[in-house]
Amino acid sequence: MVEILVLDRLWHLVEPRVPVVSHPKGGGQFACARATPAGIMDVLKEGVRWNALPKGDGFPSGVTC
Repeated sequence: MVEILVLDRLWHLVEPRVPVVSHPKGGGQFACARATPAGIMDVLKEGVRWNALPKGDGFPSGVTC
C-alpha cells in the first residue's frame, strides 16, 4: 500500500530531502521514511482521522505522520 501511495518517481525526488532522524535515546528510526508521507497521503485521500490509519498496511501511527 505504501508503494502505491508514494510512487517510485515521486519518492526519488522526495527522498534526498527527508532528514534521517533516529530515536533520541538510541535505537533506530521512528518509522520508515517512505511510510510517513504515504500515511499522510492516505489520510488526505480517504478523509479519515489520523488515529484511524490502518495499522496493518505498513503505515506509522497518526501521531508520527
